[in-house]
Amino acid sequence: MTIPPGERRVPPQRGLVGPQLHVVMDGETIATLTSTRAGRAKLTYLPGASAVTRGLSCSMKTTTVRHLGAPVINWISGLLPDRGEVLARWRSRFGLKRMDAYALLWHVGEDVAGAARFVRPDRLDHLDDGAAEPVTDEAIGERVRALTADASAWVPSPGTGQFSLAGAQAKFALARTDDGQWAETTGARPTTHIFKPAIPGMVDQDLDEHLTMRLAAAAGLPVAHTEVMEFAGARCLVVTRFDRYQGADGTWRRLHQEDAVQALGLLPLLKYEQNGGPGVRAIANLLRDNVTGEHRGEDVDSFIDATAFNWLVAGTDAHARNFSLLHTRRSTRLAPLYDLNSFLPYGAGRPLGLAMKIGYTERDPARISARHWTELARDCGVDPDVTLARVNALAERLLAAVDGVVTDASIRRWDSPLPGRLRDLLAAHITACQRRM
Repeated sequence: MTIPPGERRVPPQRGLVGPQLHVVMDGETIATLTSTRAGRAKLTYLPGASAVTRGLSCSMKTTTVRHLGAPVINWISGLLPDRGEVLARWRSRFGLKRMDAYALLWHVGEDVAGAARFVRPDRLDHLDDGAAEPVTDEAIGERVRALTADASAWVPSPGTGQFSLAGAQAKFALARTDDGQWAETTGARPTTHIFKPAIPGMVDQDLDEHLTMRLAAAAGLPVAHTEVMEFAGARCLVVTRFDRYQGADGTWRRLHQEDAVQALGLLPLLKYEQNGGPGVRAIANLLRDNVTGEHRGEDVDSFIDATAFNWLVAGTDAHARNFSLLHTRRSTRLAPLYDLNSFLPYGAGRPLGLAMKIGYTERDPARISARHWTELARDCGVDPDVTLARVNALAERLLAAVDGVVTDASIRRWDSPLPGRLRDLLAAHITACQRRM
């Protein structure tokens, strides 16, 4: 599909920020979002919103019509990148003097994480409009190279219906069309994949993340699908979005999600436990309080399994923003895992620390033992013996799977020493963890 005349050529006026955005989900306007120049924000659910969603967030449910102040600002801030220099570039690009998240959503809010779209009043008549403009491999390669050279050169797609991706790592999003081509999308047409170049200074980090994700999948953990791809000589990790799905009629739709920091109503900068963010118990309680029905215990166990996985592979950046909840009209579930990275290939000679404590005090992977897992289980209200058995079983599955993961033909094609090195480091690290259990 080509973009209709004017669809991409009518961006909001530079520097303009209107007083109200409409929050659209599943094609229905469910709320209004207002903000003053001073940054005071208000979210107001419209009558009938509860028929579409249980709420934008566990921290802002439809059972309360109006939400004011910090919870609103914190949540919408979580839709934007973490990096200050990236946000500064975006504000410069749009001619913004205001520093608040609402001002940026006015320009980039039509394709964000989750199902909500933040739509300007002049765009309401175009809610169902959506288009995809083909993007060549050469153009994708240029974007990958630009981000590899300068990670702060992460800018939204041009035109109406721009996207924002949260987090600290440079990335961009595109849609894969039915014929397998890549495209920039606008309006109702969502992006479907996220492109992540390797983190500068960490050689083959894209490959490391892919291998860590594939290892988790091989061990039976639910993870987002990843693939390492090359575009005109530029390589990156391509992640299939789990907050997008293709309906029976072939139409791509958005599925609502939020990360654990958003769900708890916290500022996105509070993602690390050592900086005041949530730890294992807080997220386990979040799941217990919000996951629906018979899945509650299952998802708490899955989260603790993910915590054990990050210990066993030295996934030192598994902070609270790297765990998310998926919301439908009737249910809430723990989302598939994402952003899994073993730090072992990059941590030689460095002290390592997990993003969340295991037990009451310990973050050093080399010091964590059965005692700490027993403490964690009791703190989270689960059976310690069952938890120890699950951790030990996961370690065995990882050791059994690692060789097959790193020697797969799709990995060998990249002719990198990292997979073999990662295999050896993981085997030694997991075996050492087992001895302390």
